[in-house]
Amino acid sequence: MPHHDWFLVLDDNGALARTVARKLRGLGRPVLVATCDAARAALADPMGLVAAVLDVELPDGRGTEILRELRVGLRDLPVLVVSGADDSRLVLEVRRLGAEFAPKPFCGDELRAFAERVVRARLLR
Repeated sequence: MPHHDWFLVLDDNGALARTVARKLRGLGRPVLVATCDAARAALADPMGLVAAVLDVELPDGRGTEILRELRVGLRDLPVLVVSGADDSRLVLEVRRLGAEFAPKPFCGDELRAFAERVVRARLLR
């Protein structure tokens, strides 16, 4: 991924991933839509990563595993975890790991608010 501000999107629902990516690109930032394996490769050099949107259940892993890996080196990275599972333990785990949670289906307003907070925080640095 280029070494300038970029977003990571992990979701196995191709239509949803494309929608999320399109909305994030609307903020003028590149977006990497990936599987867990591709995300791990990209995170080997995370320079410029500004935020991530992670689905929980993926064919090649769990978004919460990627979240834990992110927290090793990028403790303050804004992360939005999305899931169709109605599981209060999952929500608590995600929040304990310092991420936000949105149930699926989530609306564009939740994504927009998250992305705007991320961009605003970057501008204040």
